[in-house]
Amino acid sequence: MGRNRSPRLPHRKLNANTFFLSLKPVGKLAHTDYEKITPVIESALEGVPDARIKVYIDGSESEDWELRATWDDFRFGLKHGNEFEKIAIFGHKKWQETAAKLGAWFVSGEIRFFEDSDLALKMVTGMTRRTLISLVLCSLPLACLFSGNISADTPLRLASLGNQADQSAAENPWKILNPKKLQLRSASALVMDETGRIVYAKQADDARPIASITKLMTAMVLLDSKLPMEERVTIVKDDRDLLQLTGSRLKYGATLTRKQLLQLALMASENRAANALARTYPGGKAAFVKAMNRKARALGMTNSQFADSAGLDASNIASARDVMKMVRAAQAYPFIREATTTRATSVYPYKDLGELRFGNTNRLLKNKTWDIQLSKTGYLNEAGRCLAMKAEIADQPLGIVLLNSFGKLTPFGDSNRIRKWIESGTDFATGDAETGLVEYSQLKQLQSRSVFTASKQEIRIWQ
Repeated sequence: MGRNRSPRLPHRKLNANTFFLSLKPVGKLAHTDYEKITPVIESALEGVPDARIKVYIDGSESEDWELRATWDDFRFGLKHGNEFEKIAIFGHKKWQETAAKLGAWFVSGEIRFFEDSDLALKMVTGMTRRTLISLVLCSLPLACLFSGNISADTPLRLASLGNQADQSAAENPWKILNPKKLQLRSASALVMDETGRIVYAKQADDARPIASITKLMTAMVLLDSKLPMEERVTIVKDDRDLLQLTGSRLKYGATLTRKQLLQLALMASENRAANALARTYPGGKAAFVKAMNRKARALGMTNSQFADSAGLDASNIASARDVMKMVRAAQAYPFIREATTTRATSVYPYKDLGELRFGNTNRLLKNKTWDIQLSKTGYLNEAGRCLAMKAEIADQPLGIVLLNSFGKLTPFGDSNRIRKWIESGTDFATGDAETGLVEYSQLKQLQSRSVFTASKQEIRIWQ
């Protein structure tokens, strides 16, 4: 079964009066440090009405404050306390936690202490350390944000973010990715986000045989029929594959519930199970296929046709774009999501005999680094290797369709290539897809304003 998705962050927008401040005190924070830090911050805020400041303080290498520095901190808090919206303090010392509690007296916004740097960063930016480092490395190769590895002498850039967002990124923020860097071996491919925006497309409108991906449509038609899912169905000769002559572990006389047969059809791509489901549909297989094509038209699958319930007939065709429509529709069925992401199951189709164990045909489910919510594989000589799935990549829910891949492992290899391409090209954190990408496109516009080093202290402001 797919892993539970983490809670999504609320929608957030960057605006001209919001500033993000990163401060990393190294050793003991002294009065002389404040003499350098304070003018820089106040200069950045000068002329900005109703400034809102979000602060991340990395106290992992901080030892203490000098008494006079504590007074400087107090005065600064009194002067700008109403402007601080969020302050996250990361560290491992008790006095830092106490400082956070005391700071709440002078700051109108939220101030919290964390022993996890990622949680602290997410509080103020909605992004993890890894995300922010990657974003800044893309736009500022000479500086690294929040870098604990930078030497004490390394000057860090003080930068301001412009207000003009890239128009093409606003229309489709995935355009920040370079499709030329993604070399897939599947003949057709389509990657789409949850809002319907195209992440990547390759011959997405060419109709091709889709093999057992057909079973997603089979499942929707059956579930829409409201037939009793606990009714027992027996495998008979008519359920044989006379087209591709494939075998089956469900021999004549095997009896399972309709629910179990559908699970095996989706999870293990069991062809006799799919045929039996169509045969026992009101009106038989012919009526079932008509219902499949009727459902396809209702979903707007204009470049598709269905000929059987198992996908054994090469006349089951669809474009990658139409398969994506089918995947998005199937996503609304909890049973389909659960069955297609179950790694293995056991059934007892024969009286007085032992169990039969079936595994999922999508080997990516065995990889803990993948978070898959729905999947279906397919294979015919005419169709090649096919894969359709819904998965999270870079914390974004994406639909992936790969058709006519040559080689047994090619769809899985292409899936990994897609993930690497997206993660290396965007690397934004959990949150609304548009928000994350717009933030990324805006961060790409960072323009250097000045360089600042305060003794061993590291500071960075961006807007």
